Amino acid sequence: MTIIQLLLSALVIYITGEYILSQLSPVKNINIRDKYGYKITNGKIAEDLVADKLTEVFHEEVLTNLLVPTRTDLKTTEIDIAQVTTKGIFVVETKFRNGSIEGDIDSDYWMIDDDNAMQNPIKQNYYHIEALKESLGDTLQGIPIINVAVVVGDLTDKKGTAFSESYDNVFVFTDFNSIQQLSTLPDVITKEKVNNLTRQLQVYEATEEKLLEHAKRVEASMSV
Repeated sequence: MTIIQLLLSALVIYITGEYILSQLSPVKNINIRDKYGYKITNGKIAEDLVADKLTEVFHEEVLTNLLVPTRTDLKTTEIDIAQVTTKGIFVVETKFRNGSIEGDIDSDYWMIDDDNAMQNPIKQNYYHIEALKESLGDTLQGIPIINVAVVVGDLTDKKGTAFSESYDNVFVFTDFNSIQQLSTLPDVITKEKVNNLTRQLQVYEATEEKLLEHAKRVEASMSV
């Protein structure tokens, strides 16, 4: 076999291996655009995985892409996922990342592979929760709103342990299957209250047009 044949054989083996690995990847990189031309990203797939798991665990309606009014110039803040259960209201921020992750609940940013900063999803979610509290007002009557961040992807914690932590009504998961842990929380509201609150939150579910308007406002604010 000549050197050229050997090189061609090695190239075929490499390409075949890369294809097989891409098919085994739990969440693939995709390049699909919606009708507005916006790319549908791995983040959207992450949201779908988390929403499906919440439905499986709690058997309650999962609301996605809620635009809740705020007093800021943006006028609204976007909640990825919300679900009312007998445990309280889950407000979920989802992210998709691959690599080595470092940070904690108090950090403004979490570092991925030392040079890629990601906004702390727990802190990001605080703003969502405060807007929701303000909008719901007395309706909450002490009902807990639980801050949940789920980072989906091939992640490792630089401290050598799984980057999953829980605090008082705050949970961080790097595996969407870990959402099952939320089922151990105590029941605090009735099924009737769950249904009533869900109906109240449904009014915040945004149309594609409203989401586009919100995205443009966010983009404009970042360019100032």
